[in-house]
Amino acid sequence: MTELATTNPADPPWLTIRRGTLAAADNGGLFVSPGYGRHPRRCIDSFEIILMREGQMTIAEDDRVFELAQHDALVLLAGRQHQGLSDYDRRTSFYWVHFRLRPKQHAIAATDQSADTNISIPQLSRPGRPERLVELFRRFLHDQEQGFASPVEADLLVTSMLAELAFHHRAEPHGAKAEALAGQVRSFIDGAFCRPDLSPGLVAAELDLNADYLGRVFKRVAGQTLGQYINASSRSPT
Repeated sequence: MTELATTNPADPPWLTIRRGTLAAADNGGLFVSPGYGRHPRRCIDSFEIILMREGQMTIAEDDRVFELAQHDALVLLAGRQHQGLSDYDRRTSFYWVHFRLRPKQHAIAATDQSADTNISIPQLSRPGRPERLVELFRRFLHDQEQGFASPVEADLLVTSMLAELAFHHRAEPHGAKAEALAGQVRSFIDGAFCRPDLSPGLVAAELDLNADYLGRVFKRVAGQTLGQYINASSRSPT
């Protein structure tokens, strides 16, 4: 499979894997913040899955910036430089695992390329069944500590993680989709600024979206939080 150029540098790509491919697991772990420091700056030749267990973390890969919160999943791509942009707080913890894919087994695509012959994993997503991923990570770490009966056992667990991300996720919007969602938010707030109960939670409830998820997308597009936009709207002259 050949690498496909992304249509918009603001849009995270998709990792597309041929059907029947088994990821080659390296190692994994559970990071628990000591309350200081940040994710190191580095470029490695393997892929990495990060699943946030608690807290927040801001991490960049090349020119893309990702703000991660609880249960967010991020796939860092092989051969690309990534680094933390924020210090860990005392609540930050996340599972991680490194794995490898042969060049002909995968491609980096601009859009979801899922079909009968391949599956696509969004680089950034909110897993629909986070408890399933947590269980896979726990099994991987337990068996890693005890010693895998065979390397294939580790490969199967990582491949199952990728399948979970591919088939049970809610991809976070970027580019035009994120702009459209932010526009919906602005329209609702501008029409409801007189309501005494107007709050980020109310906006999320009205749009039937998770409040943390909506707030993160809006801040990335608008450069301010939902609360800041609501406060500014309430002060604007009618």
